[in-house]
Amino acid sequence: MSGRQGEMSVQAMAEDIDALEVRNDTLALRLARLETANDERLPMAVVSRMSDGEHPLRVWREHRALGRAELAASSGVAETEIATIEDAGRDPALGVAVALARALEIDAEDLLPWRQD
Repeated sequence: MSGRQGEMSVQAMAEDIDALEVRNDTLALRLARLETANDERLPMAVVSRMSDGEHPLRVWREHRALGRAELAASSGVAETEIATIEDAGRDPALGVAVALARALEIDAEDLLPWRQD
């Protein structure tokens, strides 16, 4: 291969690499959009309430405009259990958290109180 052909070949490879990098960036952006498509954006007031130490169960329940009785009916968790979790600020048991999270359409970990360390 002559010097001229070698230069053209290197230039062609560099152009191919650039095109692949652009394609990779485009696919990464599309993947990121898909991964966040169902993420819910919360109003700052909701985030502030949890940040200030209010129990996430109460905040999410009220954000979803549900009363305790409605959440109890849709989750299968007793209304008294919901009240105890909200009022005492305790962590719900795993099974309870999963049932409540399903009813609230959130992840169970979203129901854990924010630690004020």
